[in-house]
Amino acid sequence: MECLQLPDHIHWLGRYFESCGHVTQLRDIISTIAFIDASIVQGSDVGPSSYVIVASDLRPRHSEMMKYTDNTYVLVRSAMVHTVTDEFNNIQSWAAKNNLKIHPQQN
Repeated sequence: MECLQLPDHIHWLGRYFESCGHVTQLRDIISTIAFIDASIVQGSDVGPSSYVIVASDLRPRHSEMMKYTDNTYVLVRSAMVHTVTDEFNNIQSWAAKNNLKIHPQQN
């Protein structure tokens, strides 16, 4: 977020992630807090916005990308099918640096 030069009134979003945690309750049993070290909390109100910020530096090498909410779709032209492995490795590297997990789906 620091790289995006956001206005000062947006910096509360960074503080939101500094001590984000999760507790589960089932009837009268409450778990201990599990701190979340992810940059995107899926299902949270700020999840889609934080994904847009985090994914702003994800760039394709040989293809086109469509980013929406908390998903990224890679579109590879048939003439560039030989670049799929390199493209996927690029995305995996970016995801690892951003503490994200990839759930690939081929269509």
